Amino acid sequence: IVSFSLTVDNSGNVYVTGELATIKYDASGNQLWVQTDTSILGPVALTVDNAGNVYVTGAPSSGERAYATVKYDASGNKLWVARHDAYIAFALAVDNTGNVYVTGVGDRQSGFGYLTIKYNASGGQLWEAVYKGSGDYDDTPTDLAVDHAGNVYVTGLRNHRDSLGNNNYVYGYIEATVKYDASGNQLWVARYNAYPYVNGCCQGGIVSFSLTVDNSGNVYVTGSRGTGRTTQT
Repeated sequence: IVSFSLTVDNSGNVYVTGELATIKYDASGNQLWVQTDTSILGPVALTVDNAGNVYVTGAPSSGERAYATVKYDASGNKLWVARHDAYIAFALAVDNTGNVYVTGVGDRQSGFGYLTIKYNASGGQLWEAVYKGSGDYDDTPTDLAVDHAGNVYVTGLRNHRDSLGNNNYVYGYIEATVKYDASGNQLWVARYNAYPYVNGCCQGGIVSFSLTVDNSGNVYVTGSRGTGRTTQT
């Protein structure tokens, strides 16, 4: 098994998910249960709510282009599976009332942008929201978070091309963070540009990997950035 994500609950129990299985250990490292679930063979992220329910998202099977999100109870029994036709899921979160949020890359119809979905505690879809930057390049979300008011924050990267004049262009990544309200309405987008380039040709840029939100609603994003020409928008 290759593990992809890990979390710990308030009692010190440890949850690990990866290729083919999700496992729960107690605080002493004893295995409490293992769930080998054929409805999600490519898990990438998991989280746990205050009642000990476990949520896992990823691909239904190797190479299949869709989101599969599964909820297990504290004993490892599967409660529901929610599927959505898309490209690939990357992150999920759960709020204090059991609503589940998943983000990843959408399909061609959504323009390969950030596709974020909210499910209720029973796995019913409440809304979906798409963020797609300008141009024909693909945008990839890497993380999301939910605050106490139910606002949703998604961060990731936009592929971008900028003109330098004289038919020279700089290509790179823009960090883009989006805030939605509890109903899925987009409230704002914040971007940070960092393009390294040499003689009109560049590589890389800034890539955000993780974000969190504090109790005052401030948002913190971290990632990596290149060197060279830097602009902020």
